[in-house]
Amino acid sequence: MCSIQLQEIPDRPAGRRAPVNGIEMYYEIFGEGEPLLLIHGGSASLESWSCQIPRLMERYRVIAADSRGHGRTADSETPLDFSLLASDYAGLLDHLGISSVAVVGWSDGGVIGLELAMKRPGLVNKLVAIGSNFRVDGLTDEVRGYFASVEPDDFPAILADTYKALSPDGPGHWPVILGKLKNMWLTQPNYPESELRKVTCPVLVMAGDHDIVKAQHSVDLFQALPLGQLCVIPGASHYLPVEKPELVNRIIADFLESSPPGET
Repeated sequence: MCSIQLQEIPDRPAGRRAPVNGIEMYYEIFGEGEPLLLIHGGSASLESWSCQIPRLMERYRVIAADSRGHGRTADSETPLDFSLLASDYAGLLDHLGISSVAVVGWSDGGVIGLELAMKRPGLVNKLVAIGSNFRVDGLTDEVRGYFASVEPDDFPAILADTYKALSPDGPGHWPVILGKLKNMWLTQPNYPESELRKVTCPVLVMAGDHDIVKAQHSVDLFQALPLGQLCVIPGASHYLPVEKPELVNRIIADFLESSPPGET
């Protein structure tokens, strides 16, 4: 299993900040080539991509950012919602002058990727959505119950401690951001399949066979997407990018480098 730290990446670039929607969004860029945007999950940071960045930067210009209220990007007075978070990432890409990008999103990051693909159809040319739901009831009943009752001190330490160490809002803001995330997770997303059918880019729906997203829900997402592909990783949970990094990386690379089925 990889660490959530990026210490193993030689010559890690200096972080930058982009003025986006009233915040200063933190990001780092690795490698050269066609642009590839990585979007981490809720309560995480770009550190969660430590197993993927070294592989993907061999071929792509990898842009990894910290979402609003995550990692090194400060929170704001507004509630968190997927539309706002997607707007932040669209603003970052506009700031960088990128008009077409491949996106790999994990958990909330995949939801943000779907939102981008629906709201800015020309912006996303390919999307990998890992462990992502398109309706609230796509999460298992157990996980929704956990989100409803979990307290700040009981949240996984690997996420809470990283937030406290990195956030410019300070460790005392952790209960605030977790409260915002819980409200978002328990009420969003709720995309009708009619909207998903408007996504014009190829989308790889990836999940662990023991994910927090119901298996049938991942199948439903795959089937609703006109150019959807489905990959279920055996023996993996919601943390499959760090549980089986070599396999996940090969599958992502193959998807990004291949034409959709039926095309040559």
